[in-house]
Amino acid sequence: VYSSHLRYLMDKRIAFLDGGVRLTDGKGTLTTPDLEYDMTTSIGTYLHGGKVINKKTVLTSQEGFYYADLHDVYFKNNVLLIDPAYTIRTDSLLYNTQTQMTRFIAQTYIKDSSGRIIETKEGYYNLATGKAEFGQRPIVIDGPRRYTANRIISNDSLGIVQLIGNAVVTDSVQGTTVIAGLILQDRKNERTLATNKPLMI
Repeated sequence: VYSSHLRYLMDKRIAFLDGGVRLTDGKGTLTTPDLEYDMTTSIGTYLHGGKVINKKTVLTSQEGFYYADLHDVYFKNNVLLIDPAYTIRTDSLLYNTQTQMTRFIAQTYIKDSSGRIIETKEGYYNLATGKAEFGQRPIVIDGPRRYTANRIISNDSLGIVQLIGNAVVTDSVQGTTVIAGLILQDRKNERTLATNKPLMI
């Protein structure tokens, strides 16, 4: 941890840092105006805005809690993640600097580099592997197609999307709606498989 000023309470093992604070674990770097760091629990807390840079990923928020032992950062209040592949806006987000795993724990808006929009309340996205899972009836808008289901699993490297439970796919260009218990979408080859009582309108 680097800063211009440090006040350390020896009995409580709590450090108060301010003036260009920079905290790093070798993978990601957190910068913030001021930081409280608990030496016993290895938890750093900022309440006046912070930024985490990890390779090409930049995460900003008003508040943050950095768990050094776990390499987890809990971002809260006006969270914005900018990555070459994704832009994510939400109120609360968990991010691991080692695994590059992003967990969604509140209403979240995601837009990827292809223009695809995802709205979800829970789930995760692994920036390293491109695998993602979204729950609580997420909505995916991909050009003229709109997807929704109880759960959506996506693998960007394979181009495969699974819609599980009360799945609905509408295509405004084709004028079609597909309803099924399970829908598999092959984005690379433009193929769709609907099963478990499928219905095409």
